[in-house]
Amino acid sequence: MVKVIVCRAIFVLIGATFLTGTILAFANISAAQVIDQQEYAMIQNLSRLGITHIYSDYWTCNRIIFESREKMLCGVIDDHLQPTHNRYPQYYAIVSADPHSAYAFSIDSSQSITFGQQAALSGKHYQRLAFDGYVIYQPAE
Repeated sequence: MVKVIVCRAIFVLIGATFLTGTILAFANISAAQVIDQQEYAMIQNLSRLGITHIYSDYWTCNRIIFESREKMLCGVIDDHLQPTHNRYPQYYAIVSADPHSAYAFSIDSSQSITFGQQAALSGKHYQRLAFDGYVIYQPAE
């Protein structure tokens, strides 16, 4: 009798775990779709502006490179705007060699805040564009 109760309890626990996981997975789909739409719109805006080389965070860089089919190259930078975790170092070399490379960050990211502070102190001029949850800093000509 105790074995039957324990088996049923385990079965209920496993079922509850699967149900919870399913609910959480579907709850996050809409958030993921919003992020995907924002990134797609950013890629379209970068393309429209003629920007092909950017600096950004790890995940944004990799998605931009992939989704643009390498028409846009990206150098990964950390929260202190230093190179980090570039999967293919040649991309970073190409981006850093281009004096017109832009910076693309989520609007409220630490990178965006750091870049804004450093740009103000550097004396260099950037055009700041904000759209679809991202801010783009493009070197002014």
